Amino acid sequence: MSNGRWRAAVNGPDWTDIRAVMGEMAKLHECQCYLELAPDGAGAGGGIVVRALLVSNRPVHDLRPAEMGVSTEWPSRAGQTMQATVFNLLHKLDREALVQWWRQEELTFGA
Repeated sequence: MSNGRWRAAVNGPDWTDIRAVMGEMAKLHECQCYLELAPDGAGAGGGIVVRALLVSNRPVHDLRPAEMGVSTEWPSRAGQTMQATVFNLLHKLDREALVQWWRQEELTFGA
């Protein structure tokens, strides 16, 4: 953002897009959304493990885990930028949260 205006991504998602998605996921799923970057381990090739995590702000019950996460390695064989890798990881995490946290076990209205 410069001069009060959002900068448009030229060739894919950028960090502004990632921040916006994380904020919307936090609102939708009533949680905190985190990114974690870590070296992939000694002798593993020098890559980075990228993790996206959701930590619930709601009381935990038997159907909803307190936290969930997904991870991938970067650089990947797909040749994506770090931003594209993170953006895709957040999309995957959002889909998993929708399935695990918001599944409907039974109808709540008359059939």
